[in-house]
Amino acid sequence: MANVNIDLGQSEKELYGGSISAEVHKTDSAERICYPSFHVSGTEELPIAKKGTMVIEYEITSENESSRTRNGETTESYDCNIDVKRIISATPEEEDVKAPARSGSEAADALDAIAESLRAEEEGETD
Repeated sequence: MANVNIDLGQSEKELYGGSISAEVHKTDSAERICYPSFHVSGTEELPIAKKGTMVIEYEITSENESSRTRNGETTESYDCNIDVKRIISATPEEEDVKAPARSGSEAADALDAIAESLRAEEEGETD
């Protein structure tokens, strides 16, 4: 199967047929976008950015397709359960990428010190 790029977001109106009132959510339900989510729990925080792109290993464990006719209009629906087995890679969005702890000049000084140390070691070996 080819690589895919699927936006999983749906408006509340698409998901719930407009049955959720804007008053309840304090927003225009036709414009609020909902995304599927998965929950992870464990003993340690995941070492990933708050927002980014992720490659995962997964398995679809169940699927269901159905159609419903109301007032002569048929709507199709699909749902599935996906087990997320492993995070293969996670790349943060540009805004989440943090600068190095040291400023540019401090980092350059540290690299110079490492280079000087390596040169001193090499000179000591050739004597």
